[in-house]
Amino acid sequence: MVSRVLYGGRTSLVTGILPVVVVLLIGASLGFAAGYAGGGADNALMRVTEIFHALPVELFLILVMVTLTDAPIRRFGNGLPLFLLALATMSWSGLARLLRGNALQLRESGFVDAARSLGASHIRIIARHIVPNSVGVIVVWVALAVPRFIIAETALGFIGVGLRPSLDPNEFFLTSWGRLFLEGYAIVGSQPGFLLTTGIVVSALVIAFRFVGDGLREAFDPRSR
Repeated sequence: MVSRVLYGGRTSLVTGILPVVVVLLIGASLGFAAGYAGGGADNALMRVTEIFHALPVELFLILVMVTLTDAPIRRFGNGLPLFLLALATMSWSGLARLLRGNALQLRESGFVDAARSLGASHIRIIARHIVPNSVGVIVVWVALAVPRFIIAETALGFIGVGLRPSLDPNEFFLTSWGRLFLEGYAIVGSQPGFLLTTGIVVSALVIAFRFVGDGLREAFDPRSR
């Protein structure tokens, strides 16, 4: 039981961390660009962002994983690339809106005006002034996004449309916490400890990430204390 929970945790942690990297690249790029540019570019990017933000992420993940069940990309890597692509496609809008608002505030700051008056390019201003002053917001978002993505993978695995389990001991993704929930639910009458153990581990990890996110929020914003 402990061995399977540990192997499942390895898979779930990867599915929680890798989408954050992809979402961070997409959301940060669009958010900073929209907030710093303003005007028509900002309006156009935000309208696209709002469309993606209005779509239900979980429903989209289920549709993609079920529709492409027999597709080669679904079989490749136990379905991990498809899951990452689908999750990143639907999850970048929240970060983009958050960083766009932060960029709107920073672009009116005195140090940005000083850099602009000295002839700094737009890319240099964003890279040297806007992005470093948004690190606190990004770190807090990452700490809160990882458990959300882990729960998404766990939910898909529980309903049977998550990552494909592997019987090859040499492969990395042998099982996941979502798959363990599904198997534990089937034997809950005879072995309730299996489902209970998996639930405790998942809950502890999610709560731990939440505590880290709250602590980082207070560290980067003392006024929130």
